[in-house]
Amino acid sequence: MRPQFVAVLLVCVCALFPPCASAAPVQVKYKEGVTHGFLVLTTEEGAAIAYGDSTEVVHGNNVTAHLSYHFKDGSLQQEDLVFSQRGTFRLISYHRIEKGPSFKNSEELSIDARSGQVNVKYTDDKGKEKFRINYRGSWYFNLADVTTKGDDEAVFHLKRPQPSF
Repeated sequence: MRPQFVAVLLVCVCALFPPCASAAPVQVKYKEGVTHGFLVLTTEEGAAIAYGDSTEVVHGNNVTAHLSYHFKDGSLQQEDLVFSQRGTFRLISYHRIEKGPSFKNSEELSIDARSGQVNVKYTDDKGKEKFRINYRGSWYFNLADVTTKGDDEAVFHLKRPQPSF
């Protein structure tokens, strides 16, 4: 299972929807280590549209993970997260940036799990920049259910469409 998926899933379930997150903490069986990967994002036909990299660096019991894609059209998708692996996996912080022509709306999301603060800065459909502090409340009320498909996929069932998590 990809570490980034685990971290994003933990972010979504634990930070954005705390009343729904009633499962037991995930125990650390094997500690994460240092990794560095080079990525290519392709179309179904195999044409490269973005190049990126993924890194994980360990500092004591904390892991810092970085994932970025640089698209050919100048767009950027970047995720940075820090989580603890002391006994159980625990999110500390998460930051995501999506901007450029490949994305309908630019968005910057930051989560501080210790304080519970979730902030979103985005451009609306008219190109106006907006900022929402502690955005999770409106997302939680739109969540109908969360189901899993195997070890590496989660499905969020929403009451109505929304731009992204």
